[in-house]
Amino acid sequence: SKVTRAIRILSVTRVIRIQEYLEHVGDRLHGGSSLKYVGDMARLVVIILWINHVMSCTWFYVGRITTGDTGTSWLDDTITDENSPLYYDTIPLFQYTTAFHWAITQMTPGSMQVFPRNSFERLFNIFALVFGMFFFSSLISSLSATMVNFRMKSTQTANQMSELRRFLRQSKISSKLSVGLQKEALERLMEVKPLMVTDVKALKLLSADLQKELQYELCLPYLMRSGFYRVCQAADTAALKSIMIGCMSFTVYIAGEAVFEAGETATAAFIVERGTLEYAQNKKTSKVRRKTRVSKHTEIILSEPALWTHWPHVGTLVSPNPASLLKIMVDKHESIIRQTEAMSDFAAEFALQYRQRLAMGHPPQANWPSDLEVPHTSFDEIIVNSSRDTRRLVSNLALEHLKDQASSAWGRTFGNVTGNPPKNLDALEKEVDKDKCTLITTMNGEVERLAAVTAIEIRRPNGTVLMQLGSWDSAEGLKVACKLPGTKQEVAETAVDAMQRLLKKDLLPFESVIDLSEVQAMHEVEWSRSEKYSLRTKYLRTIFQVNVEDDLNEDQLRVMRLQADGKPARQKQRVSRFRMKPNNKSFSQSADLGATDESDAYFAETHDLIGLPHGDQQKLIICGWLHDEEVERFKGTAEGQAVLSRCISRIYVDELVISCAKEACNQCLAPPSNDTRDIILPEDQGGLHHVEGQSSCRTSRSGSRSRVMSDDFFQVGTEAGAQYRPTIRPEDMVDEVKDMVDGDV
Repeated sequence: SKVTRAIRILSVTRVIRIQEYLEHVGDRLHGGSSLKYVGDMARLVVIILWINHVMSCTWFYVGRITTGDTGTSWLDDTITDENSPLYYDTIPLFQYTTAFHWAITQMTPGSMQVFPRNSFERLFNIFALVFGMFFFSSLISSLSATMVNFRMKSTQTANQMSELRRFLRQSKISSKLSVGLQKEALERLMEVKPLMVTDVKALKLLSADLQKELQYELCLPYLMRSGFYRVCQAADTAALKSIMIGCMSFTVYIAGEAVFEAGETATAAFIVERGTLEYAQNKKTSKVRRKTRVSKHTEIILSEPALWTHWPHVGTLVSPNPASLLKIMVDKHESIIRQTEAMSDFAAEFALQYRQRLAMGHPPQANWPSDLEVPHTSFDEIIVNSSRDTRRLVSNLALEHLKDQASSAWGRTFGNVTGNPPKNLDALEKEVDKDKCTLITTMNGEVERLAAVTAIEIRRPNGTVLMQLGSWDSAEGLKVACKLPGTKQEVAETAVDAMQRLLKKDLLPFESVIDLSEVQAMHEVEWSRSEKYSLRTKYLRTIFQVNVEDDLNEDQLRVMRLQADGKPARQKQRVSRFRMKPNNKSFSQSADLGATDESDAYFAETHDLIGLPHGDQQKLIICGWLHDEEVERFKGTAEGQAVLSRCISRIYVDELVISCAKEACNQCLAPPSNDTRDIILPEDQGGLHHVEGQSSCRTSRSGSRSRVMSDDFFQVGTEAGAQYRPTIRPEDMVDEVKDMVDGDV
């Protein structure tokens, strides 16, 4: 037990660690030279007190556990005389202060009335005297040297300020300007610049190989913030080392110094290593005016466009306090990449994609680019729209990382701890080879799947939004889902190109009524987890917002109107078969969604349900106009999803309905004419008409004895194979023909 106590006592003698911690705290003091010197002196005093504390505890422990050859210890002595109590019988505080006093006297010329009473105590006393003679003298000399340096520094500063004041007086500078000059000069003299590689003379003695390794270790954490350099490291580490050594260096900027100014041609890019900077734009050099603070935690490269194109600065970057930046010289950066065979093609593709997005960076699709941010130029957005070769390069590197993680012991342990080890890598590799999947490696070493999605938000003045409520095709039947009409971006396709393709393929009736110059873009990021591969999927969603007029006439919009079974036939009411009649009344306000079946029957009319063909496929997209609260209900609650499924399931769709929808949309491609094309039925088919089994319908110009199909024609049943009963009465057809003759259609 005594040995164990001795080991515990020795464990508190970790003076070296305490000294390293105090030195680390002293290095973080950048408030000025005075504060630094005060911190150094305080550090030495703390070390002296800690050593004396350890010596006092050891001295008290020696007195308690040993009586030695004399049978007594210093604790058995009386405090003053024979009638006074023993040190052993006093309170712990008095015992500690007595032992601490004794420890200090062993390192200083002071005296103490406590003496060793046995041989073991006397040996320890001798050790304390020898230790104090060497160690304490070195600490005292260090303290004295710090005080002398502080005095010399103060004297030097005072001499420089005195010389400045004498110059200002001789030059007859105004008092206002003189005060400002002296204040800034004093602040600059009191600053403590961070220690750089060039300031350490010992590093110049190292070999060239070690200096390169040091430069690589210093720059690597900052470059790993960029996905481009992460790919460089995985594909060719030697090339990345060449970039770091050949064109990168750490640069210190003093308080108030400008890193770059607006209007200058960019010659370098920067990464914040230490400190905080301020970025401002003015109306002369940029479209906006703002002031932004940039700290070292920001995962951006300042003036990044200069790495990929000719770039004039559109703002001014100033360092209000001392800051250290990693500077990347543009010319050397380009030259090294050109000479690197493995990365030259990848860099060329990356630069091309970057310049294309830079050219498209303007309102309303995006904000104006700046030295801090260029819209849509994140590594994820560039890679997901790059060429197949670039995507496969990045995906294969991420796939190799996954395989290494799965095969290594650390990877198996990591998977067991998180419960999500990578799996089905063979199937994932096949998807990468077929270009169905894009993988990237994040800064944290995780692998994610990427998908770019483009959607359109079409809003009417009454506040309703066109939402895709479901789809039907001959193979999979009816699918119900409340979402914006959208599509996945194809290879090397931008979001604007995907939007135009969506309008031509799925939203053809709306193409002519949307002004692309007034479209605004909104960007969202959504996450989901693939259970098949145990990987996170990142969806880069671009939503184009557009407002349309409420009075859409037949020449502007031709669509297929859908109705549900159970809706009463409208009496003496004619609605243009292609016109969408606006309805300001929200369905949630008109009826209880879960109350009766009658509300389901009116769902199609209150929301102006339409059927849009999906390209050339036998697939129909069911859309409707919903209010924002309805969208939230149908998308965010289980009850709303159930109601939507019940309402949409009443819509019966087959090949005939799809063919009619295609015919209606094809008329959007024809120029407007006074003659109106009508969807008709053959004359020889009267009475009951069965929808199921019909594969097409024909159109002809309006004429005598033709049967015109109105909006109410597209009533459908709830059961597959249900018979369709036309709702057009003879008198309605007569009125319809009269209108055609009069040119009222």
